[in-house]
Amino acid sequence: MKYSFFRTAGEFDGKVLLDSKAGLIAGYRKHGRGSVLFVNLPLGYLKSRTDGLLLHAFLRYFAGHILRLPYLTSVPDGTGGLVFNWHIDAMSSLKPIAVLDKAGIFDQGPFSIHFTAGPDVDKFGDGKGLNIEHNSEAQKWIRYFLRRGDVVGTHGGWIHNYFGMHLAENNQSDFERYIMMNTQAMEHASGQRMTEYSAPVGNHPEWVTSYLEQRGFLAYYFSGDSGMGPTRVYRDRGRDGSSIWGFPILHLGTEASLEEMNFDSVPQPLVQNWMLSLEDYTANKRLARLFYSHPLGATAYVHVLQKWLQHAQELSGEGRFRWYTMTDLANFLNSRRQVKWSLTRSGSKLLLEASHPKNLVHESWIFPKSEYLGLRVVQGRASVKDEGDIWLVTAKDGKYFEIEMEEHIAHPKNGL
Repeated sequence: MKYSFFRTAGEFDGKVLLDSKAGLIAGYRKHGRGSVLFVNLPLGYLKSRTDGLLLHAFLRYFAGHILRLPYLTSVPDGTGGLVFNWHIDAMSSLKPIAVLDKAGIFDQGPFSIHFTAGPDVDKFGDGKGLNIEHNSEAQKWIRYFLRRGDVVGTHGGWIHNYFGMHLAENNQSDFERYIMMNTQAMEHASGQRMTEYSAPVGNHPEWVTSYLEQRGFLAYYFSGDSGMGPTRVYRDRGRDGSSIWGFPILHLGTEASLEEMNFDSVPQPLVQNWMLSLEDYTANKRLARLFYSHPLGATAYVHVLQKWLQHAQELSGEGRFRWYTMTDLANFLNSRRQVKWSLTRSGSKLLLEASHPKNLVHESWIFPKSEYLGLRVVQGRASVKDEGDIWLVTAKDGKYFEIEMEEHIAHPKNGL
């Protein structure tokens, strides 16, 4: 990645966070009675160009590492996890699905599984597509995934490769019908309303988001904002939608799916270590991320996937990891937006007050132990758990709770 920044000169007398051959990119230093976080990057511009990772990362560093503030987690019950998003886009996917099923790859979950429903793939009339409306085998798999509790979604517009290669910002009138055709076919085959979408070849013009949100979609796979968790996407003219969530894909270098890794001969040990690290990262950081693949590419990494799933089961058994669907997380995040909370002084104590118009259940807060002690529920229903270097506060059923606590006063927050 290459980024523009202002040239800096001279020695930096603080902690260097990000450096380059041309000068300091980011650092943290004392200034007077306080401290300053210096970031020499156009963070807002990058966010508006679907590259928001650095903005979010530096804000998180400032709030968590410098100010050591408590925060409301972005996952239910403060439990991290992954969305496993499957893209099933052609008749050639069906045999690999059977191979993966026999190997136990679908035994966990729930997963987000998206289908391209039309009869063609590259051009009209080629007959390479799933043709879901008239394909009993494809319909069987849809019913199978639904019985398991997976969420079935729509993968673009009817004719996968043609749609993905020709879709643009200026041809909505010609191409929106393919999204609708795919949606209607999937709703008919599943008996359920579609709430998730993924773009063929990652091509997702701005108008697609508005089109989806107007029709009740909650979430979409997104090739921008790489490295982030679920986010509300911003582009040049503002935010894409009001309550629909983009789910950025994860990358191993330049490859994102197992199919790409196989084509580029990425060694299996490297892929395995990376995939295991995703589970550890989301569990340890209490975050959610999306990983995606096609069935064909996944068959080249069956043993890797089996070890990956085994590790997920181990972490899940410890209560530290969950599989999420895009729909579940989008619903949670939209509910989370309605939480109102404050941390105020009440005599010699601090008081956390939280409320929600419907229900606070599954909302969680993290308080660093270095700053807070003696947490005690004084009103409403919530739990307080000792989780190593943090306190994890999780709301139970109810619209309101209060938690009283004390503050460590041995040291100021970096003079701020």
